[in-house]
Amino acid sequence: MGHAKLTVMQGKPEKLLTFSGLCLLFVWVAEEAYILSGVYVFSLIAVTMFALFAVFALKRASPHVQFIFVVALVVAGSIMFLEGSIDPLLLGLHRAEIFGAFIPAVIFLRASLQSVQIKSNDAVTQKKDVVGTQGQALTGNYILGSLLNVGSIHLLAARLSAGQADNMLPQLARASALGLGTAVMWSPFFVSMGFVSQMIPQTSLAKLVLISFGASIISLVAFNFFLSKNFKIGQLIKSLILFKSLFFPLIIITLSILFFSYAFNFSGPQSVVIVAPLLAICWISVKPKQSSQVMRGTLRSISRVSDELIVLMGAMILGASFESLPWIKDTVASLNLSELGPELILLICVLGLVGLGQIGVHPMIGTTIIVPLIASSDLGISPVIIGATCVFSWGISAAISIWTLPVSVASSVFKVSVTQFLSFSLLRVVLITCLLVVTYFAILNRLFFL
Repeated sequence: MGHAKLTVMQGKPEKLLTFSGLCLLFVWVAEEAYILSGVYVFSLIAVTMFALFAVFALKRASPHVQFIFVVALVVAGSIMFLEGSIDPLLLGLHRAEIFGAFIPAVIFLRASLQSVQIKSNDAVTQKKDVVGTQGQALTGNYILGSLLNVGSIHLLAARLSAGQADNMLPQLARASALGLGTAVMWSPFFVSMGFVSQMIPQTSLAKLVLISFGASIISLVAFNFFLSKNFKIGQLIKSLILFKSLFFPLIIITLSILFFSYAFNFSGPQSVVIVAPLLAICWISVKPKQSSQVMRGTLRSISRVSDELIVLMGAMILGASFESLPWIKDTVASLNLSELGPELILLICVLGLVGLGQIGVHPMIGTTIIVPLIASSDLGISPVIIGATCVFSWGISAAISIWTLPVSVASSVFKVSVTQFLSFSLLRVVLITCLLVVTYFAILNRLFFL
């Protein structure tokens, strides 16, 4: 969904490194050492520093995230009290620790790639009349956002809005959020993909990314039709070509992560933690003059991270607590959900997660509860399809929920109200997109069970 403040923000100068940022740096280093060496003491250091990070970062988190975190801890604490064990707390922290290194590693990579966007921005300026500006906002944030997260909105907004009437800005803001939401659906650089692949370790990261990429393309086409009644596929292709300078780095980075995951049996987040810094260092070595700027940008961004990691930690602890209740699985088994069929179950999961996102419940929370229950039941659904379903739902929520960073950043950058993002026509398109993607998942699921 994207709550972490991973991009350089405008305003007053900030400290290069806060105390919570320093804790997160320790987590990053310790987790890197643990993955490479397997020495458990590094994991203990990472967990301890991660807990300290949460203590100091919580005060900077948004009120909405603070509320979610407190509620998650209260519910988890109540379960642990009833069970008479703190094991779920420890298990949740250990599951979450990898993301204390995942997000800094991604921040470092994004900081090193800031110069890549210049060509894409120039292309938008030079060829602005080739296709609709809304289409460029959508596809530009889809491609650029896959690498730079919400930074793509900042980088493209000025050029997209140049010369546009004020009544066009809400449409550009909405198109930008939709584009970034579709990037969330597949990119391994978002917490969504890492979180889900971590929860379903038996799933191949390559399969999950490939299937999710298909879902993102379906969504991209559907959103293009929404933005332009006279849309043609050729317009989408032309919009994508404007950002061709990003294709090579995006493909190389993604394939590198998938290769490490396959060759060394790393989870998705572990692969990113190892590969992202290596690629960033390689890029910096090509352009050494940018090294100091990259390091400063990385430290400042790490110092601002709070929301995403706090929600993630709360979700992991809450999920581990629910897993500790033996009667939960028995209750699910007694419901005979298999009679509903895989297709209807997938649709219920998608609509449920997207619906919860609209009332402010982060997809992490819903995913943490849903995945263990569905994955542990014999419902005829492949684990990779369960994972892709959760990632897709996360992306839809990121694109349209007023609680998410893509929507709030687009609203701020284009200076429009978040209330202008939603409309009945958009909700209708989202529903159609959900039906199309669930059909796509259902067909693949049938093939996996042949």
